[in-house]
Amino acid sequence: MKHFLLSLLVVCVILGMVHTVSAEFVFEENLSIGDSSFDVYELQKFLNTNIQTQITQSGTGSAGNETYYFGNLTKNAVIRFQNMYKKEILEPVGLEYGTGYVGASTRAKLNTFSQSTRKNSIESSSDILDEIVVPHVLHEYKDLILANPSLYTGTVGTKITLHGLGFESINTVYFGETKIENVESIDGETMSFLVPDISYGKYALEVKNSKGKTDTDTFFVIKDASIISPVVESVSPSEILYGQKVTLTGSGFTLKNNEIRTSYGVIEGVASRDEKTLVFEVRPFPDTPGIEDGVDMGQNVTWPITIRVINDNGVSNTETVVLTY
Repeated sequence: MKHFLLSLLVVCVILGMVHTVSAEFVFEENLSIGDSSFDVYELQKFLNTNIQTQITQSGTGSAGNETYYFGNLTKNAVIRFQNMYKKEILEPVGLEYGTGYVGASTRAKLNTFSQSTRKNSIESSSDILDEIVVPHVLHEYKDLILANPSLYTGTVGTKITLHGLGFESINTVYFGETKIENVESIDGETMSFLVPDISYGKYALEVKNSKGKTDTDTFFVIKDASIISPVVESVSPSEILYGQKVTLTGSGFTLKNNEIRTSYGVIEGVASRDEKTLVFEVRPFPDTPGIEDGVDMGQNVTWPITIRVINDNGVSNTETVVLTY
C-alpha cells in the first residue's frame, strides 16, 4: 500500500494535481559535503522553499535550478536551517551551532515537514486511485545535471544507467576522453548504455548535449574480471577523536593513488606500502570554529562516517568509523 501511494503521488505531479514532487519524500540517509544523490536534490528543493534557508538567489542551486551535489552553498543553507530549529536539532545532541551535517536530528526535523505535506497530498488525491496510465514523458529541464551511475565499477560491456536531469532524447557520454554518441533518454532523467572497450582504470563520467557538458566528480572504474576489487576487512580504531589517524586493513589496495571516499568528502592520493593497509586522518569541515585535533569536546555526539576505497582494481565495500565530539 505504501509503495502504491508513493507511485500515485508521482502520477498526480505529472497531472498537476499535487503541488510539489517532494510531498512523498522521506530523508533516510545522512548527508554531508561531497555527497551526490537524489536526497541532496530533494534537500535543496526543501531549503529553497524558505528565503532564510535558500541555497542561493540565482544560478545553480537556486529555486528551479537545484542539483544533486552537496557543496558549500548547501552546507551553509543547512547550517541556517539547523540554527533556525536549534531547540529541536542542536540542543538534544549538545550542539550550540549548526554543523552543516544532515544527521539523525536534522533528518527528523526535515521529515516533520515532509510528513505534513504528504498527509495532505494523499488525502487530496484519494479519489483518483484508478484509471490513471502514465506514459513516458521526456521532461524538460533548464540545466544539465549528472547525479550518479547505477554502478561504479564493472567490466567492459557492463550495462549501466546514469541518473540526472536535463538529458535530451540524444546525448553523448564521456568516459574520460572516450565518447559514446547517440545515447538515448526517454524521460530526461535516466539513460543506459554499455561500458566501452577501453583500458582498465578509473574514468570521469560526463554527459554532453545542447545544454552543455556536465562537470562533476562522477566516475566509473573499468576493471579486469579476474582482479578482485579492494576489500576493507577492518578499521582501527573504530572510534576516534577529530584529526586522529585511521588504519584500514584489507586487500586489493594499490601502492599509490588510492582514493578514500567518506560521507563527508574525498581523500585523494593515499599510498599503501604493502597493498594491505591504508592510513589517513579524519578531518571533516576543518574550518568549523572550535574544533581541535585529538580533543574530546565533551558534547557527547557520535558521528558514524562511512568509508570506501577506490582504485584501479575497483570499488571496495563500505565500512564505518565513529567520530566522537
